[in-house]
Amino acid sequence: MEVVLRPAHVQGEGIVEYATTPDGLQVSHDGGVNFTALTGSPLMSYVDAFGADELVGAGADGQVHISKDSGKTWQVSGRLPGQAAAFTAVDSQRLLAAMEDGTVMESTDAGHRFAIVYRPASS
Repeated sequence: MEVVLRPAHVQGEGIVEYATTPDGLQVSHDGGVNFTALTGSPLMSYVDAFGADELVGAGADGQVHISKDSGKTWQVSGRLPGQAAAFTAVDSQRLLAAMEDGTVMESTDAGHRFAIVYRPASS
């Protein structure tokens, strides 16, 4: 399970945190003490938060999913060329993914297209 340590946003006095699990996306409104399932969310290996209500995640199949309503609904934005080893959102448009072979991919259009920004030298 991956827990997004930075908050998606502050609601009143609380920090909202998200976690990916084999059973789907989970959300906590009490600092990570309790998590509840976000029904209808796609299975993702990674999730990141930006803005007040926006989430972005990457599935094991490489699909990139975006939600603009705190995970209530999701849209497929694009696809990575494989499974990411790490994934993060810099902001709503710029996404970075480290692939399992060490290649780093970047999207500057909210995950619609990804370009290689670093490729390790072959051994």
